[in-house]
Amino acid sequence: MVREDRVEYIDASIAKLALKHAREGVKVNKYAEVVKGFPAMVITGTILGAIAFAEEKSKGKSDTAQAYGKLIEHIRELWREFYDGESIKEDTLLTDVLLTYQENVDGLLKIFVLQELTLKYLSYLRRYATAFEEAKGNGQRS
Repeated sequence: MVREDRVEYIDASIAKLALKHAREGVKVNKYAEVVKGFPAMVITGTILGAIAFAEEKSKGKSDTAQAYGKLIEHIRELWREFYDGESIKEDTLLTDVLLTYQENVDGLLKIFVLQELTLKYLSYLRRYATAFEEAKGNGQRS
């Protein structure tokens, strides 16, 4: 069983990473908008479906494509830092990771853990990105 103080430490570490990513992300147009809608995609669909959608949308040069690309980059860093830094490389497609895990029961548990980790992270990222975007709109420094 995980001790409560360890859980609080992990939660604080996830929040700290989300804060760092929100600061980086709001420099990309439409990042906050993409981040706001992404948790709903994960919840109503699956983590695999949401990631596949984001990876597909990240292709191209539009502001939306760049925002999705930045979000995927951030989620990849989250997974590397908090879950599997060995097999998830900087250029790894996250859909490939999830499809590999889908092959057996143990892998399905890994997908569940990644989904919960990602949703926890997105809850912080969404709040921070929205606040930074609003501050940017008001001419404040983030």
